Amino acid sequence: MNTSIDEIEMSDKEQQVDIPIELPVVCHESIQTSPERRPRLVDIS
Repeated sequence: MNTSIDEIEMSDKEQQVDIPIELPVVCHESIQTSPERRPRLVDIS
């Protein structure tokens, strides 16, 4: 049972790490394309 929980936690951590890395890239592109969206991105974050 412990192994199952550990595996799930590892998968969750890997996914969480992937999301934050992709988020800034999209935010950066959006800000570069239209700086007016900057405040909205901060609100979404």
